[in-house]
Amino acid sequence: AVAELRRGVDAILFCSPSAVRQFAALQLPRGRAMLACLGPTTGRTLAECGLPADLVPASSDVQTLVDELIKRLPSAEAKA
Repeated sequence: AVAELRRGVDAILFCSPSAVRQFAALQLPRGRAMLACLGPTTGRTLAECGLPADLVPASSDVQTLVDELIKRLPSAEAKA
């Protein structure tokens, strides 16, 4: 995971406050990755760790999170 972050990723998804705390404790590179949270509790934990969320969908379910990511992230064709 660390190697992928260093190469660069489009988004980092957090589905629980504990995942946020573990990521923050490791002090891994974020780069330009969008930080996305499944819900507001996870988003608040991210902010408490000094990492503001770029995306917290209105509905706390995985499908809504994926749909919002698809809307916000550049398509593979645009990168080529």
